[in-house]
Amino acid sequence: MKMASKPSILVLAVLACLFVIVAPQIADAQICPGSNLFYVVRDNKGAIIDAGRSELKYEGDGSTETYMHWKTEAVNADRMRSKIVPGEITKLDGKVSLKNQAMCIFKNDVKLRVTLAGTTMNLVFHMPGLSEYDSKDFVVDSMPFKAGDYEITLNVPPETWVNYYPASAWKKAGNKP
Repeated sequence: MKMASKPSILVLAVLACLFVIVAPQIADAQICPGSNLFYVVRDNKGAIIDAGRSELKYEGDGSTETYMHWKTEAVNADRMRSKIVPGEITKLDGKVSLKNQAMCIFKNDVKLRVTLAGTTMNLVFHMPGLSEYDSKDFVVDSMPFKAGDYEITLNVPPETWVNYYPASAWKKAGNKP
């Protein structure tokens, strides 16, 4: 049987060391699936509207954090963190909403400014204090579109992965976001 040369053993040893050093860092980056915040937009009469409509304008707080930006996406109960979702979410399947996501959890409150037909709503989503890797999905319904500053507190039971918040949970805010 032929013995491996010293240079090839050295190369293998270096590769093994690199693997031992780099592998834990890569694995750590995949520890949680991330959290999602869906905001269902309604018009001034309370009808759900497609958040992708060109006349709807929206912006966050200008956060520089990766994964902290608003975009449009259809609600899909089958793609939530759990196979058990509240019936209210299933009824929203296919409705294009505004979505924000976080790497693991939302570490701070999330802000959103939405403008429709010249009317602006300033929204603050008060996020729950979760453990670092406790990813959750939040589906928040909107009240009928009306100018003003509003806030909602997104409390979650620890054993649930997917949570629905009705329009009635919104409150008039004292300060602009």
